[in-house]
Amino acid sequence: MTAILLNKKDIALYLLSLCFLSGYSQGNKTIWFHSLKKEFGLPSNSIFSYFRDSRGFLWLGSSGGLCRFDGASVRYYYAEKENPRSIDSDVISGLLFEDGDNDIWFSSNQSILRSAVLGLKKSNI
Repeated sequence: MTAILLNKKDIALYLLSLCFLSGYSQGNKTIWFHSLKKEFGLPSNSIFSYFRDSRGFLWLGSSGGLCRFDGASVRYYYAEKENPRSIDSDVISGLLFEDGDNDIWFSSNQSILRSAVLGLKKSNI
């Protein structure tokens, strides 16, 4: 068996060439961005958290409520004191996770809530 001994300079040159090749292998990919702002339908430009669910919706927790972006438009959920199925606070500080029933769990200033496919409902936690 023949052992190949490499010095530090050869190893560094080899690693450097791998860095250049990895960028080359990516090819020309086009990346598209949407800039979501208050003018587009967000209740606030202050976004505290975001989460993409299994259906592709992007959920945004903001200082003005909860938003669901479908790639074309924003649906806005806000606190309504007269409606027990609405969120309890307009400040949504965290989007936590999606459970097996496709409900999104999120936190407001006052409680932990979960979404439902049609409308929102408050959890018994």
